[in-house]
Amino acid sequence: MQNPSLFSFFLICFLVINPMTAMAQEDDRPVIRINGSSTVTGAVMIPYEEEIQKAAGVTLNRLTTSSGRGFQALLDDRADLAMVSSRPATLIERMAAKGRVVDEGSIETYFLGSVDIQFIVPEASPVKGLTIEQIRSILTGEVTGWADLGYPELGDIRLITENPTGGMFATAEKEILVGEAINQDFATSLQNGPQVAVVVSQLPNGIGLFSSAIQPELRQGTRVLPVEGLDVSQYMALIKLINDECEHTRRVVKATLDKTAHMREAASE
Repeated sequence: MQNPSLFSFFLICFLVINPMTAMAQEDDRPVIRINGSSTVTGAVMIPYEEEIQKAAGVTLNRLTTSSGRGFQALLDDRADLAMVSSRPATLIERMAAKGRVVDEGSIETYFLGSVDIQFIVPEASPVKGLTIEQIRSILTGEVTGWADLGYPELGDIRLITENPTGGMFATAEKEILVGEAINQDFATSLQNGPQVAVVVSQLPNGIGLFSSAIQPELRQGTRVLPVEGLDVSQYMALIKLINDECEHTRRVVKATLDKTAHMREAASE
């Protein structure tokens, strides 16, 4: 039987990160479709979306999915802008692995800033901290039990991640595992980043791959786990097709860049 509490949390996650799906358009401003990363949604769209819409004179029809899905939607003309939290080269590599060749010269990328990759555990977890080497061993599935890390009372490790199409997932493989793959037979992957905290909060033996960008109301019941040696930033950007000459799309890009100038300054320090 489906857990009604868990279903309610997932519904809240969906409505918080995809508010446009819960309301009708109330004006006749041009509509710009924007699709992709939950990290960009948390760091940029949720705090600044109203101001971006006002400055650009548009209504944003935003769907929060993942970096890979947003990029796919852009290429398929189901979005005008893709929100991504992994680098364009990585997205193009992953498209190539699926048999679709994308010319890097066909897209324009607008860097917004960066946020930190984190790991979370339930608030009541006895785990005080791990090292980056221990995190790597969990991600690869080399270590599957908490006893190997000094916490036998927790039993098996439950690793929770976002969908493999997500930017956090790609960044963890590129930067933490240095090109190795996260063991998808061992990990439980969800549709997007915010859902990771919902599940981890209900698993005493859980640990989740997470982003510092995800808003506090979607982190309830969890805490950030200190990881010695972890210093990985997650890239954030908007991508548009180079042949899209729509002025309204360009206005959205400009307004978003204006609102995130402080993030780029912080990233360059």
